[in-house]
Amino acid sequence: MAPLHHHYEYKGWKETKVVTVFALITIVSGAIAVLLL
Repeated sequence: MAPLHHHYEYKGWKETKVVTVFALITIVSGAIAVLLL
């Protein structure tokens, strides 16, 4: 994840925003996976 993480930091995103967005994507993806079982 590091190269993608740094890509967003170079675009001006703060590290907390990057981590929050990636965490939300992970949670939503996990919820969708559970619902599809």
